Amino acid sequence: MSDSTEKLTRREFLKAAGLATGGVAIGSLALLAACQNKTTNTSATTKATTSTNTLPPGVYGPPGGYPPLLEETYGCTSGVASDRWYTDDHIWVKEWEEGKVVIGISDKMQALLGTVTHCGYMFDEGVVVERGVIFAGVGAYKLSTDILSPVSGEITQINQLIRETPGILNNFPYSEGWLAVIRLARPQEMNDLIGPKYYAYLNAVVIPPTVPPKRS
Repeated sequence: MSDSTEKLTRREFLKAAGLATGGVAIGSLALLAACQNKTTNTSATTKATTSTNTLPPGVYGPPGGYPPLLEETYGCTSGVASDRWYTDDHIWVKEWEEGKVVIGISDKMQALLGTVTHCGYMFDEGVVVERGVIFAGVGAYKLSTDILSPVSGEITQINQLIRETPGILNNFPYSEGWLAVIRLARPQEMNDLIGPKYYAYLNAVVIPPTVPPKRS
């Protein structure tokens, strides 16, 4: 594998992930990597951490730990946290305080990226972003990609720890690797996100016998 980092557009990233528009993920090689990374990351949660997460304790479980992972999956999939919403391009959205959400990347995305080397933000705290705009970029060993905001609203907090130790995106994508807190400008946009079971369905190695509702 080359040491150079490949820059992908959002469409190219979805293609690399095995996601066809409105379809099912069948990219077995990428999913194999995701499954392997799941095993690695699960063991990594036992490592001690000295980082200070400014989000309230208990929102994501103990420091360095994972939230509840979805057990009702079909076949081998990457880890899917069961307590949040998703986009089909591997961004999670967790409802937090009233009117605010926390966003981050899924275990599947970090596996596709490989070892993350840097993460940069396009906007500072206090800036209002629209859904679908690029608000961050992640660079990694395998490839780099833009992160699109899954909702519209004011960025009230960004994770400064990401800039210092970007590797937490690999080890703790659902906890300490959160990206930003956004105060929702249009709460109805949350209705367009998909549930954890449907997200797991999209990332199944083989097509499951039944299709779960998108909001399940």
